[in-house]
Amino acid sequence: MASGQVIWSDELYRILGLDPQSFRPSYEGTMGSVHPDDRADVERAIRTASESGETFTLEHRTVRPDGVVRHLRSVGEFVKDGEGRPVKMLVAVLDITEQKHIEDALRASAEKLQALSRRMVEVQENYRRELSRELHDRVGQNLTALNINLEIVLNGLPPSLKPKLGPRLMDSLALVNSTVDAIEDVMLELRPPMLDDYGLAAALRWLSKQFTQRTARANGRCCNCWSRENPTR
Repeated sequence: MASGQVIWSDELYRILGLDPQSFRPSYEGTMGSVHPDDRADVERAIRTASESGETFTLEHRTVRPDGVVRHLRSVGEFVKDGEGRPVKMLVAVLDITEQKHIEDALRASAEKLQALSRRMVEVQENYRRELSRELHDRVGQNLTALNINLEIVLNGLPPSLKPKLGPRLMDSLALVNSTVDAIEDVMLELRPPMLDDYGLAAALRWLSKQFTQRTARANGRCCNCWSRENPTR
């Protein structure tokens, strides 16, 4: 620290792209190899470490004479004299350029994967929305019209035909109504209306309630009894 003498290893010359025969290392030369945008941070980290006496680790870029930018990780510590004053700084420098490139590639791939996942969710949501709308506008309305027509036919049957055709028409009405209920269930499962009207939390509460009811029916018990027997559920 007092003499300003700087000693580089052959590996450091190679990392920085400098010739040991033509370049004499110095503190100013070392700082000059640091990327201009990182230089202030490096000097601040070294100054803070010299005052605290703690080991420091920092990442920065270096610009080689040919203009190539490399990423480095420096780990250093200060050697002190008997009075606690720093007399020497030891620094190990690692070239982490390839690691940085791999990290950048992985980060870019992750961002692309996230974008693709979001796009897939959007496509799925749009498909569910369109399918639910088609079921409501086409199938639902046709079944409603069929229900009305069956009721008209049933009510208009002559007394002589009611014993024979009445039960068949009643069965048909019941079948239409059950089909309407089934389609409504499908539409709700495809895209609950409360998702657009009240948000995700309300839709999740509805799905949870539906799951509880289905589970209770599957166990052969009513929801109230099931809840009383299992209050934590």
